[in-house]
Amino acid sequence: MVRNSATAKNTQLSRALPRRGTREKNHPAAVAHERRLSEVRALQLGRLLRHQRVRVVVNPDGDHVDLLYEQGGGRGDRYGDSDTLRPIMIRVGRNARDEDVLAEGGPRGIFGRYNDAIAKLRQLRIRVIAIAGRGPLTESLLEAHRTLSRLDELVRRRRAKYMPNGVARLAVLRHEISFLEARHERWLPIILAAEPVVAPRAARVSRRIPEGPRPAAPEHAAGQVDASELGSPKG
Repeated sequence: MVRNSATAKNTQLSRALPRRGTREKNHPAAVAHERRLSEVRALQLGRLLRHQRVRVVVNPDGDHVDLLYEQGGGRGDRYGDSDTLRPIMIRVGRNARDEDVLAEGGPRGIFGRYNDAIAKLRQLRIRVIAIAGRGPLTESLLEAHRTLSRLDELVRRRRAKYMPNGVARLAVLRHEISFLEARHERWLPIILAAEPVVAPRAARVSRRIPEGPRPAAPEHAAGQVDASELGSPKG
């Protein structure tokens, strides 16, 4: 009886599960199973990213990591620019590793690094424009001045080409960060060498006259009484 009941149970399971073949993935049982696995994975990632304030969507196939973003700092933006990026959703394949999802501080951390790289180049732009106002530029400074003067246009063009429609693949976003940071590392020493050397500010000399010994109180003439020595008037 035990063997017969086990055989009957296996028969029921075999009927419920899809057969091996080309249509296995389209079987309703397989679709429901994949959906449950994706939901479980989304819950796991949601716990890991609970402090990121981003929505998590898990696709049943692949190991990709897509970051959906919006433009504009919004309230409390520490950069103060209207074109900074902020993640709003992370869309990953079910086989994506936790290390990739949480890399560099998660979605907010990696977008913060991207925004920082742009902000640093904008600071270099201010400095190279100041250098250009003092005289002719060398070839390296001219290249930096030409590129940094069109920095905002360059960022928008690359964003439209490599991160279109508000979606950035994780590998692409890392490449864009490396591209921006490499320009900063290349031009920073050139700009530092061209800037005038500012002498350290001399220590401020206090103009306050040192206090000497206080002069002695003048002696009262005979018969005079100091007002401070008088008590309260008596009625």
